[in-house]
Amino acid sequence: MLRSHCISHRLALACGDANDDVKYISQVEQILYQLWKWLEYPKRCAAFVKVCKSLHKINLESNPEKQEKIRTKLAVRIQKACRTRWLSTGQSIASVCKNYVALMMTLKSFSESDATAHGLLKRMNNAKFVGVMLLLNSILPHLNALSKLFQKDHTCYTSIKPALSCTKSALQNIRDNFNVVDELEQQIKPGGAYAELEIELSSIDPTRKFLSNLQMNYVQALSHSIDRRFSEACPVLQAFSIFDPTTLPAKADATFAEHGQQEIKILCNKFNIHPEEAFAEWQNFKFHMEEWKIPQAVIKGEDISPAHYVMKKIVKEQAVFKVGFSNMVQLAQICLTQPLSNAVVERGASAVKRVKSRLRSSMKNDMLSSLLHITLNGPSQKSDECHSLLMEATQIWRKTHIRNLPPLKTMPPVGGSDHTQSLHHVTPVLTVDCGVQADLLPQPSQDVECNVEVETQKAVSEADDYQNALHALAMDDSDSGLESGSDDCF
Repeated sequence: MLRSHCISHRLALACGDANDDVKYISQVEQILYQLWKWLEYPKRCAAFVKVCKSLHKINLESNPEKQEKIRTKLAVRIQKACRTRWLSTGQSIASVCKNYVALMMTLKSFSESDATAHGLLKRMNNAKFVGVMLLLNSILPHLNALSKLFQKDHTCYTSIKPALSCTKSALQNIRDNFNVVDELEQQIKPGGAYAELEIELSSIDPTRKFLSNLQMNYVQALSHSIDRRFSEACPVLQAFSIFDPTTLPAKADATFAEHGQQEIKILCNKFNIHPEEAFAEWQNFKFHMEEWKIPQAVIKGEDISPAHYVMKKIVKEQAVFKVGFSNMVQLAQICLTQPLSNAVVERGASAVKRVKSRLRSSMKNDMLSSLLHITLNGPSQKSDECHSLLMEATQIWRKTHIRNLPPLKTMPPVGGSDHTQSLHHVTPVLTVDCGVQADLLPQPSQDVECNVEVETQKAVSEADDYQNALHALAMDDSDSGLESGSDDCF
């Protein structure tokens, strides 16, 4: 069994283990989370934006269109630091270092009336915390770059071990050549980025020794955690690179005969495959793979990785390859069914939260599934593919939904800003000479008066016809001599 569920999760767990080993780093994580929570309230966030405006000299009123955008950008500058979200700690450290002076000024303005602000100011406005922030800001970008590489949809097996080696080499370089105390002195001296904090660091200050020891211990803890988390899975994952046709030497090369033998040995020991049969199959399989024509899109990495292309071809045509290359088919099936990374699934979970918000909680599952498919796999906005897809969807919808709609040619262009013009021609506009008075639309009051007059004339005409008929039959009361209001009629 190969325990390599997700290399991105493994890296996050390795960083978390290193933070737990160094006690003060865990305290820094808690302080950053409390700072983000404190800035979540609108009044404090507005005060922070005001300080950033005064420090960075941002004139929000100069461009009304970008006013709200700039406000939002400043308001969410301090990121949330938590271990459940990859890259969040590095982004939080970078944002705090960039706006450190503005944060301290904001906390100082609330320190007299807010106990949380007073506590955060006391913990953050000192040489120890600033030095640790500078140290983390130099280390975490390398870990974030490695995490972004592991989060790609098609991670190449040949790049896992070199990427880990490069990251560990960068950490060793920081431990040997980066002096966090000198960097702190450069930042807090007059003219530095943190000169307004008025932090002092004497030559006999114990903070110097603390920062030097912390630098050595934290880098060592990171390297040890990465080795411990990837020591078992990394050699096996790297061994699957034998299926990458771009790494296969030419037949005339002297290394062609020995290529892949060490990797086959590792795979055989891990998955209990007979070594001699696997070696014989691999020596023959190399010649077949060398003659295959790999598409240019695969070689450039536009579709899938070359190793995935070869393994999918083996599994798809296993009825042919299983006769002479049964072990190669088995290794390809193991590699394809092995979850190298589930970053795609994590992005899907984030998309669910973004699409099905609180205001759209009554959305049905079929509509949610369609919107998620568009969000994750759809083309980018304002692209030619997106425009053609929208036009095709519009035509299909108009054919299936029979309604009283204008012709398609008179519809506005998809994604255009001018919706008054049609897609193919301009709709004619009715014009009237300014010197002639004309009523383009009938007045409602005139229509009502005309209708009342016609109904009145019609009622009078019917009453006259009825009276004439009664007179002809001698049934009218004009000559009866009786008065309906008389009392002596009897």
